[in-house]
Amino acid sequence: MKIYYIIKLSRPLNLIIIALTMVLLRYLIEIPVLEKNNIYLVITNFDFALVLISTIFIAAAGNIINDYFDIKPDRLNKHRKVIVGRYITRREAMVSHLVLNTLGFFTAGYVAHKYHIDWVLIFQLMAITLLWFYSGSFKKSFIVGNLIVAFLTANIPLIVIGFDLPALFYTQGFHFPFLHINIKPVLNLIYFTLVYSAFAFLLNLSREMVKDIADIRGDRESNAQTLPISLGIKSTKQIVNSLILFTIILLVYIQQVYLPDRLTSIYLLITVIIPLIISTIKLKNAYKSKHYIKAGNQIKLAMGGGLGYMIVFYFYVINHY
Repeated sequence: MKIYYIIKLSRPLNLIIIALTMVLLRYLIEIPVLEKNNIYLVITNFDFALVLISTIFIAAAGNIINDYFDIKPDRLNKHRKVIVGRYITRREAMVSHLVLNTLGFFTAGYVAHKYHIDWVLIFQLMAITLLWFYSGSFKKSFIVGNLIVAFLTANIPLIVIGFDLPALFYTQGFHFPFLHINIKPVLNLIYFTLVYSAFAFLLNLSREMVKDIADIRGDRESNAQTLPISLGIKSTKQIVNSLILFTIILLVYIQQVYLPDRLTSIYLLITVIIPLIISTIKLKNAYKSKHYIKAGNQIKLAMGGGLGYMIVFYFYVINHY
């Protein structure tokens, strides 16, 4: 029974989304783009699975320690179900956090050492460190906590190419920028991943701000200094809507300039842009916690649409450009 609550505490749905992001990016974008240009990755499927498991373990540990520090505000925010201190002890939560982080770091360490790219462990070490300080301190601070979560979310796609490309360069004896391969597809892959990460950053930043509005009661009682507490709900709404508007404009620009096919245009309109517009409408009319949660869910839906675009990219775009 304890294991059940530890798994629940780790937020398995979020972990599944992380896994999907990494798998889709590698097998529907990275490998097809490179192999179309006769460039083949050297990290095996098994070793990539270890990197994925490492990332999931570290993310799960972060979710657990987050709830460890959030017992009081979660009790006040009635939509949050409290697990630590009720179903499992604080000590059990801390031990789970330490075990998962240790397993995650050394699993990634095995892969990095095997391919002589030990320095890429900075991705995992940075995640472990930021998640700890976020949960213990920065979550309650002015905007810093929001930026950390958004940054870590944007970092997930970068982990994929962050392991694969350095391993490819080292194993083949290539030294950037003097590569003996066609560098253009590699750069295109990097650009795609960076743009994808940028959108993940913007949408997550918006959603975190909306979540702070929904949690304002509990955060205020715990003396937090989040954006809605410091600037007010009205100002926070305006910031979120401005971010969403900027994201939509940037998305339309990139689509029209770099991916001007009709399928991409229709897909992004239906699955990303419309949910974002709906979220701004819901946010404008929101005045209760449940209303803000629904607005945040629309942003989450748009993020899911962005994830699904990799499937469209694989089956259509790669074969038409």
